[in-house]
Amino acid sequence: MKTSSKVNGKLVGVKKLKVDTWFNAVMQKSQQKAIEPLVNFLSKHGLNSDRDKWDRYKKSEGVPLASFVLEVDEVLPGTASILMAGVDNLPLWKVLDKEESVCKRTVSSLLADARLYQSGKSVAQKCHSLLEYMAEFQFGEAWSCSHRDLDKLVASPTKNEIAKSCKAKNLDSRTMLAIVALWILAQSGEDQKAINYTDYFLLGILEQPLTERFGKPIADFILEMYQEAG
Repeated sequence: MKTSSKVNGKLVGVKKLKVDTWFNAVMQKSQQKAIEPLVNFLSKHGLNSDRDKWDRYKKSEGVPLASFVLEVDEVLPGTASILMAGVDNLPLWKVLDKEESVCKRTVSSLLADARLYQSGKSVAQKCHSLLEYMAEFQFGEAWSCSHRDLDKLVASPTKNEIAKSCKAKNLDSRTMLAIVALWILAQSGEDQKAINYTDYFLLGILEQPLTERFGKPIADFILEMYQEAG
């Protein structure tokens, strides 16, 4: 992914994704379709802002100040958390920024809540636990095969059981973020088995499942991240 925050005066990478997602959330929450009506809507609710400022956000030319984001949140509750944390109050941006400690906590907290966490496990071992969680706690009857042999599943990449199950019952956003976090952790190591496992997991949720939970811009960003990893 692009590592600089701006190219030719425009935001790129995670910063662009954050602002775009926040801007879209503001428009959706206010039920407006253009900037001029948005400015008028906010003004009626006691928040004066200028059109040029919103134009910059729409064009990915600037990041809003935290104070302004909080002011908007007073009129449109819930929008601030999208920019400051991520969708569904998950540490989405920090995971996509590949912060190792956050990626580890994202996976461990999910497994701990399901009583499947054990300290000292490798990324590959965590993959087995995460698959067990998905099959038993997320998919349930939508999962139609054994989850005990992950190697056997990965050996048939064209028949992705996670993708198949997602069509019947999609995973929740927290589980999807754990998959992305575990994939990022595997990419930073040299364990080929962990890389193969997490590739299989990520391929199972790319595009439509991710779009349904996080929206197309975020799903496209994760797809690009996967493609650039080779």
